[in-house]
Amino acid sequence: MKTSLRNRHRKLRPALASLRPLLQRWGKLLPVRLAELSVVFLNDAEMADLHGRLMADPTPTDILTLDYGKGNAEIFISLDTTKRQAAAHRNRFSDELRLYLAHGLLHLSGYGDKTSVQRRSMRKAEKRLLSGQSVHAV
Repeated sequence: MKTSLRNRHRKLRPALASLRPLLQRWGKLLPVRLAELSVVFLNDAEMADLHGRLMADPTPTDILTLDYGKGNAEIFISLDTTKRQAAAHRNRFSDELRLYLAHGLLHLSGYGDKTSVQRRSMRKAEKRLLSGQSVHAV
């Protein structure tokens, strides 16, 4: 899987060098094969703008996952939201960021989170992926 990581946040700097090999490992554990994945880190203002244009909801969100088909996808993550949620859940910033990356990959694998049943399935799959275990197709 070809992986591109871009940080457009001016203040928060995730450890991109450690995320690339992690995404490569996780890509092998998914029930789908991705040819190309782009991950873009944003601030809340940029995320709110993107969320508004794509989902008609002009508020910031933690993550947006776009599947372009044929194994090509893009994940957008708000680092401001990541930082807030990490503090709220008493997680490290890096752990919260990994959770969002796993979450995005699972969306690309067909996992949803709109219903309580989907959310339970998503949480189980997140735990599997975060612990380095393969994830089954939905």
